[in-house]
Amino acid sequence: RYFDEVYHAKRASQLAIEHQFNRKVTIHPPLWHFISASCIYLFGDYSWAWRIPSMVCGLLVVFLIFLLTVKVFKNYFLAFLASFLFTFDFMSITQARIGMLNSMMVMFMLLSLYCFLQFFLDGIWSRKKAFLLSGIFLGLGLATRMVASYQISIYCIIIGVYLVKSRKDFWQTLWNTFLYLFLVPIFIYLGIYLFIVVLYGNSWTDFLFHLHYGYKGLVLKKGHNYGSSWWSWSLMTRPVWYFFERHKETGIVNGILCLGNQAIFWIIPLSIGHVVWKFIQKRTWAHGFILLGFFGQWLPWVFVSRIKYFHFFYTAMPFACMSLAVLLLWIWQMKKWGKIVVIAYLFLVVSLFIYWYPLLTGFPITYKYYRQHMWFRSWI
Repeated sequence: RYFDEVYHAKRASQLAIEHQFNRKVTIHPPLWHFISASCIYLFGDYSWAWRIPSMVCGLLVVFLIFLLTVKVFKNYFLAFLASFLFTFDFMSITQARIGMLNSMMVMFMLLSLYCFLQFFLDGIWSRKKAFLLSGIFLGLGLATRMVASYQISIYCIIIGVYLVKSRKDFWQTLWNTFLYLFLVPIFIYLGIYLFIVVLYGNSWTDFLFHLHYGYKGLVLKKGHNYGSSWWSWSLMTRPVWYFFERHKETGIVNGILCLGNQAIFWIIPLSIGHVVWKFIQKRTWAHGFILLGFFGQWLPWVFVSRIKYFHFFYTAMPFACMSLAVLLLWIWQMKKWGKIVVIAYLFLVVSLFIYWYPLLTGFPITYKYYRQHMWFRSWI
């Protein structure tokens, strides 16, 4: 068990095998643990079994990024670029291969956002249907990790702009927002916790304790060697080692490093700046959507005092990849040389992915090869 798997996989195993719900194993909501426990119950208490939910959700996130980009920009090539970049980013593979909660949470968040846009962009669904399904998936995201709550601010801004521009159905929209995007997610969040009482015969005291214990996670200030500041994440000053082992006798190193693809991460400030310029220049909703999604998932960490880690940036990465896709499409359209630049850049992204792959998956490498990858002291 690597990094937070010590907590999450332990709780899932206890649920599946011991039929217990330990009070103080992890501070996070239990949805991932219930689903992972089902996999353990079906296939056995193996590492690949408890990682199934993360793997499946990680793959679905790539597909949802494609769907969302098509929904917003109506451009399949742009959608391909965004999903391609996310696929070959290092963080996406490390999150999908480990028994942690982030892939599932982001999947539900993107599903919620996709349903939400079914009303606001194309009017394909009624407001009630779009808000209800969006609220259900948002609630499932909250029941996985409370960080999904950041999405509510994005919805409020979009709804606010809609009400100012349309000036119709004002009270009905507000009521639907309150009912489906606030009450429904809260009901689902609390309902997932109720399984603790229903399935394992615990008391209501246990139910209230787990809610309080989850709140403690929001204000956790205990230091950690891999802690990092929110502003440093796109610079990758302090990535996280999920696992590291060096065999001095053989000189072999096994490690799993949660890092970002350098060709992607170090271009994010430029790509976001380009989208800001596009938005100011054209005032298009699509560019505003990327900025709202990116900053809505990143900037709330400014106001969170608890210990923070590099992988918290994962929720902003779908929008960062969209911004980079917009920049690449702009370059692609600059005659022949633009296409050459984009193709060369995508080749660089894949090349770095291959170069770093052993340290993203724990594949045995020599100590010399490991040292070649430690470009900065803070990465060690």
